Amino acid sequence: MVAVTASVVTMQDNTAELIRALEYLRDHEVFVGVPEKNLNRGEDETISNAQLLYIHTHGIRKFRMRRRMDEFMAKGAVYSKAFELYLKENGSPAWHAVPRPVLDPSVESEKFHITEQMGKAAAAAMDGNMEETRKRLQSAGIVAQEAAHRWMGKEHLAPNRPATIRMKGSDQPLVDTDSLRKAIIYVVRKKGSGREAIR
Repeated sequence: MVAVTASVVTMQDNTAELIRALEYLRDHEVFVGVPEKNLNRGEDETISNAQLLYIHTHGIRKFRMRRRMDEFMAKGAVYSKAFELYLKENGSPAWHAVPRPVLDPSVESEKFHITEQMGKAAAAAMDGNMEETRKRLQSAGIVAQEAAHRWMGKEHLAPNRPATIRMKGSDQPLVDTDSLRKAIIYVVRKKGSGREAIR
C-alpha cells in the first residue's frame, strides 16, 4: 500500500515590489563629478571646483592661439575629428596648461567594477528588492568616486612645469589644497529632476 500525502504551498505575490524596484532602477542615474553644493573652493577663490575640473580636463590654450582659433571658428572652420581626438589624448604645444582629464579615464579604468555593480542593481530589481537596488547603485557611484580620487596626482598625468612646481611647492599634478579632490563625489538622482539624491 502506498501512502499519499498532500501539502499546500503558499506563494507570495511580490509583483508590486518588483514593479517598484524596476521603476526605481529605470528612473535613476548615477553621476560622478562636482555637484553644485561643492562648487565653492573658499571665500578667497574666484574659480569654482567645477570650473577648475573643466580647465584641468581641457587645458588652457595660450592667448594668441585662442585669438587665432576664434578668428578661424568665426569663419566657419571646424576641427577634424582626428585632430580633436589627438588634442584630447596628447594636448598641443600651443597649450599653456596641458589637458589632465580625471573623470573619463578614471571611470574607464574601473568600467568592469562599475558595470558589475550596475548588473547587481538590475538583478536586485528583478528580485523586487528595492533596498539592494539602491545599495548597488550607490556602490557603482562609490567605485567611480574612489577611482577619480585615486586618479588625481597619478604619474601618468602630464607633469607640472618647473614654474608651477616653484609656485606650488609640489610636483604633484592637480593637487594643491585637496579641495578639488574632495569636491568630486557621486550622486544617485532621479532622471530629469535636477536634484541630488541623499546618499
